[in-house]
Amino acid sequence: MKTASVALFICCCLSAASAQWSGMMNVLPDEHPTASGARVAVRPAPQSGLPFDVAIGSLDTIGGTTYDWQFGGPVWRTLVDSRRYGIHAVWMYSADTSMFFPDRNMRYNFYDNSLGEWIWPDPYFMQSGVNVFPMRTGYGNVDIDTSGVAVISAHHSTAGGFAPIVARDVDIGCGIFDYAYGEPVLDGYGWPCIGVDMSNYCQLAIVDYATQGDLYWSRLTAPVYMGSSSFPDHNIATSKVLGSNKVCITWVETPASGYKQEPGYYRESSDGGENWDSAVDIGFPPAFHPGSDTVPSFHVTSLFPFYDNDDRLNIVANVCPYVDDTTWSNPSEIWHYCPDNTPRWNRVHVAGCDPGNMQGSVGYNAAYACRPSVGQDDHGDLFVAWEQFDSVNVETTTSRLRADIWASGSTDGGLTWSTALKLTTPGTASCRFPSICDRLWQGDSLAVLYQEDQCAGFFVQGEGAATENPIVVQKVPRDSVVKRGPYYGRLRQPNGGEFLLGGDTFVVKWAVTPHTFDHGVLSLSTDGGSTFPTFLSDSIPPADTTYLWDPIPQLCCSVCRVKFEAKDSLGATVFSDMSNGVFVIDTVLVGASDSRLEPGTAARPMPTIIRGVLYVQRRPSSGPSTSCLLDISGRKVMDLKPGENGVCHLGPGVYFVRETHAQAQAQAQAIRKVVITK
Repeated sequence: MKTASVALFICCCLSAASAQWSGMMNVLPDEHPTASGARVAVRPAPQSGLPFDVAIGSLDTIGGTTYDWQFGGPVWRTLVDSRRYGIHAVWMYSADTSMFFPDRNMRYNFYDNSLGEWIWPDPYFMQSGVNVFPMRTGYGNVDIDTSGVAVISAHHSTAGGFAPIVARDVDIGCGIFDYAYGEPVLDGYGWPCIGVDMSNYCQLAIVDYATQGDLYWSRLTAPVYMGSSSFPDHNIATSKVLGSNKVCITWVETPASGYKQEPGYYRESSDGGENWDSAVDIGFPPAFHPGSDTVPSFHVTSLFPFYDNDDRLNIVANVCPYVDDTTWSNPSEIWHYCPDNTPRWNRVHVAGCDPGNMQGSVGYNAAYACRPSVGQDDHGDLFVAWEQFDSVNVETTTSRLRADIWASGSTDGGLTWSTALKLTTPGTASCRFPSICDRLWQGDSLAVLYQEDQCAGFFVQGEGAATENPIVVQKVPRDSVVKRGPYYGRLRQPNGGEFLLGGDTFVVKWAVTPHTFDHGVLSLSTDGGSTFPTFLSDSIPPADTTYLWDPIPQLCCSVCRVKFEAKDSLGATVFSDMSNGVFVIDTVLVGASDSRLEPGTAARPMPTIIRGVLYVQRRPSSGPSTSCLLDISGRKVMDLKPGENGVCHLGPGVYFVRETHAQAQAQAQAIRKVVITK
């Protein structure tokens, strides 16, 4: 079994002040098993109904746990759709009520689409689901391989502290697992967040137990350093787009010294971890009061990465106000980041209340609205779910506020977001750690897994009584989150940032439902979307979702956009959407000489044909230069270095080498076309 891992984790301390976050977190009390301590009285399990209600949709109780501290930082992916077969769910399980949880494990349940039910139900919810590992484990998550089989991570105790372990189901929904162990090479690393790439490598983000602040990546091989994080705020995503092997790791970094805003970072690999781009500082969104002394800072419960249907990176984050060397948990804002969008940051939701109205504390490692996760439907619409506290719903035994689950959606790739919808109604339980399914449930519903904590405040952290807490999955009709008209969809490609060459071909993609309009029209703008004078096609059948643009026109334009319109029988537009951002069309093709042709030149040198190795010429030292390889859609697949670059891992096809060379007053770019063969 192939596997991969990355590390990140650190034990810290958290202030218990009701409205103030110190930037640290509480030491986890249970990571070294000892003899069980005195048992704590358990609240009776609810015999009928739940101590809260769902505002919309329906609820399945799929398991339970007494281990109420599911995540110290952001949520990881715990609910995954295997497309045609069903939905995989995991959570951290224990039925013990001592402070040492000797039976702790990752637990698994599976919803079978063909049966229309969860495979391991039980009238007593604590017995639903099956244990994944044969020993005490915890702090893992789930993803799927290309066959739809569940792959689940965790760590377990070793002589070096911890080591990752990975389980793979023998078939979809069987609950019988094979194991791959991280030790000895990863002895001393823990908290493995897993993602499985399209080559079925298990990518792990892991933390060095000795430093508890250094983040690493691995495929259960020698770890590779990623960065320094604020434990335990790492996360991982892998692309599920055919032909892509992208991996992304995110983290929040503690300032090197003093009190400062805490920045967010990510690193990407386009080849399944063989090579990694440099760390990208995502900057801060324009939250709170730009220009004032209140500025945003990321939180230990940020960030959550996700690759969408178009292989675009999306990150959702919650930010807190940073004022005079202090970060506060109230108010809090949810934001969406996509490097392909303009602007890159767009606000999802604002939450908070007057501090004088807060009747309790949000507690350890939390902000007023936090732990967002993101998924998508087949039309390309994005959906975000998060936990948000209620300022007047207080657990009197712990003085902790109870939380509800909220959601929002975007039909334009994250540029705008629907008004937030509260999915639950207040009760005597606190709804925590929501993880939205990466794809929609059958029947066009969102699915969100979360814990229904019977006593707000973590027993794991010594707060309140031990309770048996249901693990639930709420199904929410997508139309209740985003509103749509009679026709609904989006243009998917080109969507901004592509680099196209005149004379070549390109596949335009869109999705519109229902298919009851008369015909579709595709048109091109060369003025940034102000006008669309050029028709690509004006008679597209309503069921079509792609158009082969062949050939791309010979022109030089850096502000192109494409628009798809659905027309009725009278020619009236019933639906319209255009590229979110501009893309480039260039008539210049450069061959192996890598020399630039003047605009208007008719000559078109032949592309370079390569096999296995791409050679990049070393440039004169008059200024720095960088090179990268783009695919046919203009998206970067790898950075290039001077000399030989191995490209055996790439599929055969047409690619472009883009070189940016610094000159005295500007930057010059050269593009050459290459054809990779096997």
